[in-house]
Amino acid sequence: MRWHLWVFASVIATGCAAGDGGDQGPPDAMDGYVADSFESDSMESEIGSTDVAEKAWWDAGDKSGLIELLDISDLFKERDWLILDASAWFEDIEHDTPGEVPLDSSSLGYYGIGNGSAFSFVGTWYPLNTLHELIGPDYQHDNDGYFADYTALLEQNAKALKWTREWIWKPLKAQVAVTRMQVAPSPLEMDTITFAPASAKYGPEHSCVVQVINVRNTGDAVESDVTVRVQSQFWANLVEDKAIEQTRGGDRMRVSPLGDGWTLLEKTADSDYPAFRSKTMSLEPGAEKQLVMVYEFAEEADPIGAGRDAVAAAGWGALLDATAAWWKAWHEKGLTIRTPDKRVNDLIEGLKATIKVQTADNGAATELSHYTGSWHRDVFPPVRTMLKFGYVDEARAMADYLYGAAAVKGGIGNALPADLDLPDPLPQRDWLAEVPFTSDRLRGEGPSFLPLMNLLVWRYTGEAKPLLDRWDYLIAALRGQTVTDEGLMHFSGDETFRVVYAFNIGLGLEWDFVHGAYSAYSGWLFVRACEMLADFIKTTGTDKADDLAWLNERAAFVRAATDDLYWDDAKGRYASMLLILEDDTTEKEPIPGEDLNTQPVWLGYHGREDDLAMKNLQGTMADILKDNGLLQTALGTDEELMGYPVGQGIQTGMTPGYFLYDGALMNLEVASKTFDAMGSYVSPSGNYSEVALFALPGRALCPVYDSTGGQGELWARYRQWEGAINLEAIMEYLLGFQADVVDGWLALAPRLAHASTFIEADRIMFNGHAFKMRYDREGDGFRMTLEGEGEPATYGLKEYRIRLNVPLDEVHGVKLDGKDLDPSAWTAKHPFPGLTEVNVLLPAKTSSFVLQAM
Repeated sequence: MRWHLWVFASVIATGCAAGDGGDQGPPDAMDGYVADSFESDSMESEIGSTDVAEKAWWDAGDKSGLIELLDISDLFKERDWLILDASAWFEDIEHDTPGEVPLDSSSLGYYGIGNGSAFSFVGTWYPLNTLHELIGPDYQHDNDGYFADYTALLEQNAKALKWTREWIWKPLKAQVAVTRMQVAPSPLEMDTITFAPASAKYGPEHSCVVQVINVRNTGDAVESDVTVRVQSQFWANLVEDKAIEQTRGGDRMRVSPLGDGWTLLEKTADSDYPAFRSKTMSLEPGAEKQLVMVYEFAEEADPIGAGRDAVAAAGWGALLDATAAWWKAWHEKGLTIRTPDKRVNDLIEGLKATIKVQTADNGAATELSHYTGSWHRDVFPPVRTMLKFGYVDEARAMADYLYGAAAVKGGIGNALPADLDLPDPLPQRDWLAEVPFTSDRLRGEGPSFLPLMNLLVWRYTGEAKPLLDRWDYLIAALRGQTVTDEGLMHFSGDETFRVVYAFNIGLGLEWDFVHGAYSAYSGWLFVRACEMLADFIKTTGTDKADDLAWLNERAAFVRAATDDLYWDDAKGRYASMLLILEDDTTEKEPIPGEDLNTQPVWLGYHGREDDLAMKNLQGTMADILKDNGLLQTALGTDEELMGYPVGQGIQTGMTPGYFLYDGALMNLEVASKTFDAMGSYVSPSGNYSEVALFALPGRALCPVYDSTGGQGELWARYRQWEGAINLEAIMEYLLGFQADVVDGWLALAPRLAHASTFIEADRIMFNGHAFKMRYDREGDGFRMTLEGEGEPATYGLKEYRIRLNVPLDEVHGVKLDGKDLDPSAWTAKHPFPGLTEVNVLLPAKTSSFVLQAM
């Protein structure tokens, strides 16, 4: 039965699960970007300078409001990296009225800062220095939710001055959120610098979020009676006259200033909640004053205060510098991609941090916007992307945590708490005694991600023993799922796309996927997991004949059923699901899904050369491809709800990424438009929300924002899952890097987007060894230079699989290190006019070579 819009409000009220769920340099040029060169002098001399100014692909904002601080602020002069390293993803907001408060947070960016123990968002409300969804001393909230918002207000004569213009940004590799605020009617300004102290060695300060508040007089006269108020947004306990405390679900947060002279207020003239007020200041023209507020977290039963003392002893400046250095070092361990467009480059680096900053000290990957917890479907994309970006330790720890948490907590679950201490050794479980699964959440879809993520770790590391040690856990994840006698599989009822898809095709937000249809998606996942696990047995020679026979039989049976029963000859594509009718017969859903029909390629169920893969994508595009290069189902109306244009389609945050990955791998002509859509449907901070609006790129569907912390927000705004999928897709489009340590090959497929002259990448990792690559125009041809380290044979590299995307109609020859390659050593095909795909297989005799196509 087709639906009514009013149901939407009731779904919002109930929410949904997570399964739904620096180096200094010159300021950015305003009309383009001059790319940095490789740090390696030898690489630059080999492949030429990268100082090529080109028109930016994705327009960036004017940073003059940031750069101005270098002239008017001693604080920013002393730490100019806070300005010079600013990401191209930032906000500059001129308020319509002084003291403006947003209707909702849907158009704002979320700037996450954290260290694996303490975490907060900045920029989620006006004023932009607001701290939101504070959490610690771990990355798990219980039913009581997060700690409440805190806001810094600039006052004069004990009255809050109204903000007129605000900026918020992050130094690219520092994980520090910085704001600037102008107020009326006054020449006073206030900046904030917010960070969670990070370093290689854990100390008490790691249990804290630190906010430095900088007050400045830009006028020509003395400004007197100036105070700063730090305002809470919920009831809390006052601790003598020194601190504000709040408890949430067994955790507590203590808020206290550094330094003397602060007054603790039970309530203020414009708030019934507690606040701090600084002592009165007089500021000479050009003078600045820094104040510091510490947000410290502890278990409710544990002592608290050591973190604040550690911050005071170290000094905020030293901790800030150490934190920036730690994050820079982390970024520079992994893959970096440089194009002529800084906004693209900065999005890539920012999404790397989105994954890392939401990974707890114990390895748990989690979503800290709204949810927390470690969900197996949410963890798979970060594992997959972190492996490709060279962060093997992080990827391994994410998969290990899910295994360990299941052993400790009581078995495979849809989601597990992110705050568990995992003993060594782990408790022993009889995993196979717990199958088949009886929960709707587990009988299809999600459990397949568990073997998949562990198998990817094996493929990128060659480490087989961890899989063998947890074999029963992995095989139980598949044996526990339900396959009907016809070879059909169920939805779990927690797929992230289900509410969005049901809305867009008119089934209704509360439509019952679990009992209303069979899922092609669950079938694709299950088959892929079975086939990869079977391949592990065969490749490693493991003595598991019974499991191998079962995996082969199940994979073949479900693949045959899925390809037969879901394939729609008339449409030339898969139906995303089979609707279960009243007489228990089924019919194909006639409308494809943007997050569904992209899965065969994204999961590897089909290879890029499979005819069925291309046919499915072509049939899907024929039905739901939009002019901007995105797939989108929609009601096709102009209806709005709560101010959101929902009739033109709502989408999950990974919608652009799924299709871009497929388009890049399959070399679809539309992929260039899809790539640009990635830059349109991103938030101002360079992140992707859980649910977005097709009609308003960059705006989330987020009608619920809770400053008290109890509810969080709906839908979530800052996501590991969506971020990882979209990050991998951008990398696949630009670089096409994949690797397999087990089989010994490294693949690259560089592309010169928007007729650019170059792309380069550093720290392309294979089994712990780094490569550098540059691909550029050279006269009438194109040249790819790869420079690695050591002898490939010593670290298991046997073959290079190179696919040059050459923007020419014809390629007449290929050279390797200046010598013509025999025509039998390379092939060329033409995916669409203006592009030739040159495929070269090279034995890995050396770690460095030059490949030219002309």
